[in-house]
Amino acid sequence: MRTRALVVDDSDMDRSVMVEGVRLAYSEAEIAEAGSGADALELIQGNAFNLLITDLVLGEGIDGLKIIEHARDVLPRIGVVVVTGQRATQPDVQKARGLGARHLLFKPVQPDLVRRACRDAMRYRSLAEKAREAVAPRMTVNPELGDIAEIVGDSPLVKAMKADIYRFARMDSYPVLVTGETGTGKELVAKAIHRFSPRARGPLIPVNLAEIDRERFESEIFGHVRGAFTGADRDNPGAVGRAEKGILFLDEIEALSLALQGKLLRFLESREFQRMGEKGQLRYADVRIVLATNRNLDEMVLEGEFREDLYFRVNVCSIALPPLRVRGADIAELVKHFIQVLSGEVGVKVERVEDGVYEAAAKHGWPGNVRQLRTTVLRALMDVTKANADPGVVKAEVFVSHMHASQPLGGSMGLGSEDTAVDERVGQLIEDAAAKDLLAQLWYEKVSWKEICRRIPRNRITLHTWLRRMSEAGKITGYPRRLHPRSREMEW
Repeated sequence: MRTRALVVDDSDMDRSVMVEGVRLAYSEAEIAEAGSGADALELIQGNAFNLLITDLVLGEGIDGLKIIEHARDVLPRIGVVVVTGQRATQPDVQKARGLGARHLLFKPVQPDLVRRACRDAMRYRSLAEKAREAVAPRMTVNPELGDIAEIVGDSPLVKAMKADIYRFARMDSYPVLVTGETGTGKELVAKAIHRFSPRARGPLIPVNLAEIDRERFESEIFGHVRGAFTGADRDNPGAVGRAEKGILFLDEIEALSLALQGKLLRFLESREFQRMGEKGQLRYADVRIVLATNRNLDEMVLEGEFREDLYFRVNVCSIALPPLRVRGADIAELVKHFIQVLSGEVGVKVERVEDGVYEAAAKHGWPGNVRQLRTTVLRALMDVTKANADPGVVKAEVFVSHMHASQPLGGSMGLGSEDTAVDERVGQLIEDAAAKDLLAQLWYEKVSWKEICRRIPRNRITLHTWLRRMSEAGKITGYPRRLHPRSREMEW
């Protein structure tokens, strides 16, 4: 493959040295030159370069980092060499390395050094290409149709969602926001993005933000050094450190307080962070962020519960997951898929599925979405093993009974249409409001956690989230209260 190089520097003399170095490395290379960031971006847009040599500091306007970011978005496999002077800061240098710069050369630079750097960058690019080809057979994707096998369904909504996953997976410089009701498969989408992204060989680190209280946020996300606080007896790289060269999946971002949202925003904008107790220079994270929520962030912004600047920062590549009730024929396909997958786990051989199973599934509102459907199928398969008559048959009446039994708390038990789904949602909101009022009263009365959990059938993560929000809104005081060292009850 012929080398097509772009050389960017605002100094004519330095640029000529860089061009000479490229010529020494590849005598037949096609070389384009740019004396400014704006010129470079314009050239990148219309040419299939496979090598970029750029200065980091280009005077006023667009700098080298922006050029590298744009080049990696448009041409993800481009080789990058950075040549810079003393004006470049260390954080800029770290960012350039994080964006894929294989070599950093300081001015004044010699053509032979440029030659070696270009050779190495192109060699690394070739090895990376071979590695991708080796991984490619494991990727079940059709770029034209967005056919991601792990996400079952062929409805127009699901096809559009799959196409977005495949398209956004390659836009490595931007965060991805995944929205959808509980149980629609947000973590599955994050895994698909990871698999089809340039970071597929790196880690995928999932973090549920609703499970992290305010005091532990910085330690859990950014890490800490030994001795940073009482009990910190060893270094902790944090979720960001563990996700280096990969993807950090932050679920339930709506659970963050406004103060923590500000810290997340600063990290997203600069990719710079510091571990708790660490002194000196900031670290730079080579990590992509995927975020998820089951709330309407537009409404949260209007209500003052979510920062508008953070919303605009994360809502660049957005994937909305459709609820199961609007996915039509996908529901029958999902039932068949789960029967096929789960029958092996349960240890049952399914000979036949009654037609009534598919009819009942298609009519149901499924407030718990795909997760609820999976649970229903699993329970129905467990009953197949108990059946004395008609062994190996998934019966409609058994499926329907488990369909109702798996209904989320507060959901309607009826089969129904869109109106039923709306009624279910309204009923859930009313029940939640009553539960929150009761929680505030119990908190004021200093009732034990054991009694609170008995009287309000919600998990503790949800209860802590409600308490934190009520505390921030000034509806309660004294949250959080410390745990007594010798018990699991709250110390009042």
